[in-house]
Amino acid sequence: MNYFIACNDADAAKFGASNFIDGDTAQVVKITQAYYTQNDKGTQTLHLSLISSEKQTGDVAIHFANGQGERLIGYNLINAILKVTGTAGITQAQGTYSAYDFNAGGTVNKQGMVAPELVGKFFGAIFSKNYRINDKGEEKYSINLFGVYHAQTQQWAKQMINGEQALPGQIDQMLERAKAESEKSRANPYGKRQTQQVSNQQNSQVRQHPQSHVQPYSPPVQYGKNVSDDDMPF
Repeated sequence: MNYFIACNDADAAKFGASNFIDGDTAQVVKITQAYYTQNDKGTQTLHLSLISSEKQTGDVAIHFANGQGERLIGYNLINAILKVTGTAGITQAQGTYSAYDFNAGGTVNKQGMVAPELVGKFFGAIFSKNYRINDKGEEKYSINLFGVYHAQTQQWAKQMINGEQALPGQIDQMLERAKAESEKSRANPYGKRQTQQVSNQQNSQVRQHPQSHVQPYSPPVQYGKNVSDDDMPF
């Protein structure tokens, strides 16, 4: 029979699934907003709001400099993201972004410094899970950005720099390493946390983290010039 809509198991399984990016996954994501913050200790952070082809969302907080202006490991991650997205560099420009505000108890529009060059860019991301035990003794987890790669060629940043092709199965191998890190975190939920954390809301309403402020995602306020890629599916 020629159905107008035929039953599709894969599409049916998506109904009721989480609206947030999950850990232990490798997927192509799009940057919908990018902005900077600085905490009371002077730590500088670049925040990236991400959306996947399944319309799942998450916010990444990358700490790239401490209060003394010294570079943190997140600085290298930012450069890797620039490389795999084909971005020559990022600036600091005045703009509007949406972010969670603890005092307001929700997401609000804020004025601040943004990085418009990254908006609309795609990259491949590998996410791991970072487990913790809350005050009630419940197991919760947040999501970390474990690795990044070119969305189409699947090359790591280093491979692009060296003119090397992606190796067969390298994304799957890195994903297995991410899963191993997740299990290690689960076995020691009180251990040191990574600093590249992605927020989602599937396990708690608001997460607090010693090294990053976790923010629930909301649809971003557009700023700067959007960059599109016709070869990407979303």
